[in-house]
Amino acid sequence: MSKLFISLFTLFLLLPACDFSAGPLSLEYSQSRQVFDSTGKLLRLTLSDDDQYRLWVSTNKTPNQLKEAFLFKEDRYFYWHPGFNPISLFRSFFQLLYQAKPDAGASTITMQLARLHYKIHTRSVLGKIKQIAAAYWIEILYTKDEILEGYLNLAPFGRNIQGVKAASRIYFRKSLKQLSLLEIFFLSSIPQRPSILNSVQVLAPLPESIKESSSKLYRAYSQKEKIEVLDDLLKLPYMIHGVKSIAFEAPHFSDQILRRTTEADIYGSIDLSQQKILAKTLYDYIEKRKKEGIQNASLVLINYKTMKIKAMLGSKDFFNNKIFGQVNGVISQRSPGSTLKPLIYAMAMEQGVIIPESIVFDAPLSFRTPENYDQVFRGPMSAKNALITSRNVPAVYLASLLSKPNLFEFLGRLYPGKFSETNNYGSSLALGGAEFSLLELTKLYAMFANKGQFKNISWLKDEAVGVGPLLLKPEAIAMMMEVLSHNQRPGLHYDKNYVLKGADVYWKTGTSFGFRDAWSVGIVGPYILGVWVGNFSGLGNSSLIGATAAAPLFFEAIDKLEIPIHYDDLHAIHENITEVEVCAVSGFLPQKFCPHKKLSLFYPGISPIKKCAVHRRIEINMKSGLRACTETVEKTRKSIVEVWPSHIMEIFNKLGIPRKPLPPFGLECNRQGLKSIGAAPIILKPHRGLKYTFRKSEKQHLIVFKAQADNSAVKLHWYVDNSFLGSFKGKQEVYWKARPGKFKVRVVDDLGRQANRSLTVLYLDN
Repeated sequence: MSKLFISLFTLFLLLPACDFSAGPLSLEYSQSRQVFDSTGKLLRLTLSDDDQYRLWVSTNKTPNQLKEAFLFKEDRYFYWHPGFNPISLFRSFFQLLYQAKPDAGASTITMQLARLHYKIHTRSVLGKIKQIAAAYWIEILYTKDEILEGYLNLAPFGRNIQGVKAASRIYFRKSLKQLSLLEIFFLSSIPQRPSILNSVQVLAPLPESIKESSSKLYRAYSQKEKIEVLDDLLKLPYMIHGVKSIAFEAPHFSDQILRRTTEADIYGSIDLSQQKILAKTLYDYIEKRKKEGIQNASLVLINYKTMKIKAMLGSKDFFNNKIFGQVNGVISQRSPGSTLKPLIYAMAMEQGVIIPESIVFDAPLSFRTPENYDQVFRGPMSAKNALITSRNVPAVYLASLLSKPNLFEFLGRLYPGKFSETNNYGSSLALGGAEFSLLELTKLYAMFANKGQFKNISWLKDEAVGVGPLLLKPEAIAMMMEVLSHNQRPGLHYDKNYVLKGADVYWKTGTSFGFRDAWSVGIVGPYILGVWVGNFSGLGNSSLIGATAAAPLFFEAIDKLEIPIHYDDLHAIHENITEVEVCAVSGFLPQKFCPHKKLSLFYPGISPIKKCAVHRRIEINMKSGLRACTETVEKTRKSIVEVWPSHIMEIFNKLGIPRKPLPPFGLECNRQGLKSIGAAPIILKPHRGLKYTFRKSEKQHLIVFKAQADNSAVKLHWYVDNSFLGSFKGKQEVYWKARPGKFKVRVVDDLGRQANRSLTVLYLDN
């Protein structure tokens, strides 16, 4: 008895000296974080700051049966003692002093919390006394529910697993509410012997010792609470998962949303089932193509109605360092190639530059001419065919005609802060001169699907994006989308129950400079699907062409997702859009001499209304074969001919496309009368409004003059001010030796039709 009194006296001596701080226990411990998909499936469980798996749960969110089970197992008098159980302590001290056999049953839940919270070593008498003192102090500072909460969240469950919530998630892959009563008792038996589970790595049977002790507790508790004991359940070979089997799904997506919020439990927007389908599709595809030097790919799937990301694959294999697998290709910046072309065409349609059947020229330009990926120019074609076949020159030419906004200004509105105020890209912007990420491109195509409304991406299940600004007119989007609907899928046949034809997929490919990136982005059903194929090393590869490297993966992904074909009215034409007849040759509104016509979508009040001037009816002298100035029934015949400007004829000649020249006028024609026939010349160079600047030290100061002449004109006569420069054929470029000053350049064709332009030349000192 004397030893007992000495021990108690020592307890009260030590109590004031103990440095035990107070405060909400949950705030003193960092937590792990859980990332779930939109259906509640676990994607990621992170480590806390001190490298523990710890998920804090309050007592009011802890199932009552779990609390009762732990109290039944650990401390049945928890709500009545002052932090320690005097009877248990007396028995324990008696055994320690007289039998040298400590009894673990002397520790209350409060004492266990004191040991865990204050990291007290309790294998000595002094340590035990300090533990009791700490327990008493905890009882003063906290309520019983707060103490129970602290214990349930700090109790050891093997390796670096702390607390019931983390243990339930790791060992059983369940939330606390999903645990059965037997599983609850399994958990309650672990803290006394946590090291027994240290060897569980992936999947293993529950150790027999824990199964036996928890079964006894389960029976005892069931009898006490008069609950039916399910003996068959006790005989089942229960399996538990180990730390190495903790979920690590959608790693690139999980990394992103962990940075976006500080919540402990995060519900992301993705659907894990779709994520897994696309992950396998991507992996298998790259395995098939790796012999071609294709090592990696990225993919993102977005529901354009909600703007929620439904799947994100940043690389083929997150853990493969050889391919830099941890790089997230969905957000990495790269040259987008031709994927911006639909935007250019939509803007051109909105600004009244073209309609789908307008004729554009795939031919060398007067300024720097980009090559097509096939290194071939195809001459005149409809805007629709130029977009579908991804010709570069028409896209650059149309981009040069855009204004208020131009392409650079529009992209600046879409992605604020991405570009400087100065457009340093020039014509290359239309072909991928500025870098974009796959995610930015899918946002762009989502704007097409949302009829011109631009919205932000939603990463979280309950995150709303709101209404975005209307940046393109729905009418222009409708015309461009109708064009994209004709972009046919390459390769294999469709399953009849799913996407049957190209009209149900609105998509475009892209290939970057140097064959470093292959892209395919499009709209299918309720989704925007974006695909990038390439290598994170940045090395070029001739196999990396959008149509042959990215498009097949794009459509394989569509097939595997089995997206129903009839989703909504994306294919419907906007109510303000009509159809008109256009000349099949010129693409302009037809006049009476156009022999062939076709239908094109048309936006009244916006689309160009220029009439065809290519087809003309002329009179031919039947005897001489020359053009006649007047109709004579017996001597002339009517003929419908194509009359192209001189610079277009030059293009035809370069491309080897034959066009008959107009026959010259007969001698009997009055020159003054011919002046009203055909069109006046148009000066192409020097450029309007451009000031030409030279350094004095330069040896030659030459400026090029060039004009577009009507086919009826044979020669052009050039003048600078009143000084005659010379006579030249219509398509010929003329070189003028410049001098400083302001000049008036004039060109006159041989029928007297003329055009003027101002020219300013500046000289700079060296």
